[in-house]
Amino acid sequence: MSVQLHEDDMMKYITKEIPPYPNPVEFCVSEVAHVTDKKGFKGILALEKFNPPDSEFSWWDLKMNKKEIKSAMEIYIEKNFPNITKAEKKAFLEKFTTSPLFKLQESRYGNYRFTFPLTELMQWYKEQNCGGKDPVLRVHETITYKQEIVYTVLIHSPEG
Repeated sequence: MSVQLHEDDMMKYITKEIPPYPNPVEFCVSEVAHVTDKKGFKGILALEKFNPPDSEFSWWDLKMNKKEIKSAMEIYIEKNFPNITKAEKKAFLEKFTTSPLFKLQESRYGNYRFTFPLTELMQWYKEQNCGGKDPVLRVHETITYKQEIVYTVLIHSPEG
């Protein structure tokens, strides 16, 4: 019974009327964040690294600030809708930035947030996991949850 309810909720979520997302919009993101609970926080401090005990993956979110969102949308609008009014532009931006990713103070994953420049995280990964070689980035999968859709990118060593 509960499985059917979950499937019904998922279908309702997936089939919800959503306006087409502007494509392609390119975000220039400079920071990433890892959010965890108290147990994860203590583990990170004890090990002095992000090494999840129950998973082979360490999950990070892009940290999107209002300036980066506005810049991406402004460039998109200028290229595709040069005659749009200021009021239409504001409504356009707000419509596509409602995900928790765009709300920096909210998280369903815990109250402890580690934020780093993406370049630093990649450098640490290179040193700790790749023997000094550049890590490889590739699209991993899309995961559909009840409250979000997650697009994942896998970072791994060149040998992996």
